[in-house]
This record gives sequence, structure tokens and C-alpha cells, in this order.
Amino acid sequence: MRAFMIYRKAAEKYKDLESPDQRLTGLVVCISKIKKLYKDKAYIGNATSIMKQMAKWLTKVQNPHSKMVAKGLHDIANFFSHGSENELAVKYYQMAITQMDKMFGHKAQTLNLYAQCHHNMGVVYKSMSKFKEAEYFFQKSVDLYKIAEDFDSEADKDETLRQSQDSVRKLRQMLGNPAF
Repeated sequence: MRAFMIYRKAAEKYKDLESPDQRLTGLVVCISKIKKLYKDKAYIGNATSIMKQMAKWLTKVQNPHSKMVAKGLHDIANFFSHGSENELAVKYYQMAITQMDKMFGHKAQTLNLYAQCHHNMGVVYKSMSKFKEAEYFFQKSVDLYKIAEDFDSEADKDETLRQSQDSVRKLRQMLGNPAF
């Protein structure tokens, strides 16, 4: 795939830029573009190694804007979850959460991306039939979305919260547990 090769080469150039901000921005853009290329594809084989490599490059940026690093790690996790590489998806979602915890402390809990990582971990665990873990992360995302402060609008926040609440409700119903 020609587009993949272009983004891979661009990422290899971005990783060597002197400016941490430019390096980070370029890598995150390449990650996002590669993720979109493979979103609807069951086979992600040749992109797996470059995504792992870009995760290493992201985490080595000195004085990074941690939300940007977390966004890149989230996108890598999302890439792996769409390719049914669930263990890798969990690993990179957890790395994104850890990055935000490290840089923002308690304030990380007010970030939409933080809640989104938790919700997406619930999705991955559900697909792995690890329902107890899925329920924990879905419920955690509901709690986090309620306090998130960086949505574009209240309507976006309400819709996202409703979707997470639906995930909890549906999982609990599937397991024969009370919805709330």
C-alpha cells in the first residue's frame, strides 16, 4: 500500500527532528493516518511493527506534551483493537493512561481522552470475553465522563456519557446482572 509506505517514511524522518514539538506532532499525525488506513481491515500485519516502533519513538521525546503522547498511544491501541490484537491494544491504552497520570496527576481524570481510554479498554476486554474487566472499565469511563471538562460542547459530553452508560447496561444485562 503506497500511502502506508509514505507515512512510514515520514515517521522515520519525524523521529529525528530536533524540535520535540515538531517530532511529536509529526509522529502523531503519521500514527493517525496509518490507523485510518487500516481501520476496516482485518489484516494489519505489515503495519504492526512500525506502530510498535512509533510508540517507542513517542515515549522517548524529551519534554513532551503528554496529552499529545497519550493521543498517539491511544491511536496505536485503537489500531491494534481494530486488528484484533487485543493484548497489544490493552498495553497501549494502559500506557496512554499512565502517561496522563504521570503528567497531570489527579487532573488527568478530567480529560475526555482519559475516559475514552477506559471505555475502549472495556470494549477490548468485552471482545476477549473478560466481562468482569470490561464492566470495571465501562463503569470507570462513565464516572470519568461525568467529570471530564474538555468536551467541545455539553451535547457531545452527554452523548458520550450516554454511550458509555449503554455499554455498562448492555453488558450487565448480558450477564444477568442489574443494569444500575
